[in-house]
Amino acid sequence: MSPSQEDAVKLWASTAYALPLDDIEQVSFDVQYANLTDPREPHLQLEIDVRMADGHQHLFTRCVCEFGQIVDEVLDVAR
Repeated sequence: MSPSQEDAVKLWASTAYALPLDDIEQVSFDVQYANLTDPREPHLQLEIDVRMADGHQHLFTRCVCEFGQIVDEVLDVAR
């Protein structure tokens, strides 16, 4: 049986960031402006928020252009 979408995202985060799968409670994605020295050229970044069962939070950032690649990786896990 294929994992649920939520389980596939958790498995992806566990693999991508070397986190213990059983301890991941939630993974969420958000898009924010990147901190840049020149605000005239705004860039977006993808923030990946991983909440752990023990209350810890891991925040990872990636280029927003990588979102499609991440979706493909999650879909591969879900198969």
